[in-house]
Amino acid sequence: MFFVAGCIGGRNAMGCVDDCYMTVGYKSHTIYVVNQEENETLGQGVFYSKDDGKTWSPSQLNGLPQTAAGTIAAHPTDENMVGISTSE
Repeated sequence: MFFVAGCIGGRNAMGCVDDCYMTVGYKSHTIYVVNQEENETLGQGVFYSKDDGKTWSPSQLNGLPQTAAGTIAAHPTDENMVGISTSE
């Protein structure tokens, strides 16, 4: 089981505006976000938080540019694995 949310044309708790996507790991409770436009909280790319959004770390996309990530889904038990959509 996983949770996927997006905000299109609004602003969420991370300051995402326009096109951003978020998911949370079912067991890990790690929050993942794809931020497609840099803002005052996050740069552009994929980020994760293990402390309920207090701090954010950039994710490595292993060969894909940070701008390639689209929607995102968290693995239900493995906090090191997410699925993302991409046009690449």
